Amino acid sequence: MLQPLTLRIQSTKPSTKPSPKAWSIWKHRNCCVFDGCLPRPQLVLQEVTEQASLWVLAGAKALGVLLG
Repeated sequence: MLQPLTLRIQSTKPSTKPSPKAWSIWKHRNCCVFDGCLPRPQLVLQEVTEQASLWVLAGAKALGVLLG
């Protein structure tokens, strides 16, 4: 009896999904550039931590390393 053949192709393309860190930094940067917000690194760090916590709760356990 023949067994089904499964081929797995690994992509060399980087992931197109932004990380929670990069997304939070980008949003804060846009606020500073376009809306005149003052740079507040502590606020960005707080948002990254909150986003990582939500992702961990949703099942992205590897992001738990961000939470220390």
